[in-house]
Amino acid sequence: MSSKVLKAQEPVYGGYVLHRSEKEGITFIKGALPGEVVDVSIDEKKRDYSVASVLEVVEPSPHRIEPSCRHFGQCGGCHLQFIAYPRQLEMKNHVVIDCLRRLGESKPLWSFPFTVNHPGIAEGGSSRYPGRGLRAFTGRIPGILLR
Repeated sequence: MSSKVLKAQEPVYGGYVLHRSEKEGITFIKGALPGEVVDVSIDEKKRDYSVASVLEVVEPSPHRIEPSCRHFGQCGGCHLQFIAYPRQLEMKNHVVIDCLRRLGESKPLWSFPFTVNHPGIAEGGSSRYPGRGLRAFTGRIPGILLR
């Protein structure tokens, strides 16, 4: 497949980061962080978009870390482990808000940022109950308060 250097722009659903330009069109990049300049391999070319994987990080993000799991990249269970955890939360929050906007929701029921003591537990205030500290198990998407 072909290779090109792109600048990752914003996180999207599925662990991808979006690159959009008039020349290349829309590219979903696996393994990049927003703001990074990466050399990518185009894995799949569709009519409206491309899917790419990072070959080399040309300009890394300060949020890029070494994954702690020795199986990272092999099993697929921890596809954001190369990102510092606070930045993961910000990216996941961005993706959820983007998805809700696309569904017509104007205001989420939570606020951000949260103080995180554990990857599955978040503390913070809700936009529904301003000023009240809430503690909730957030399951797979940290930063979202379950009812």
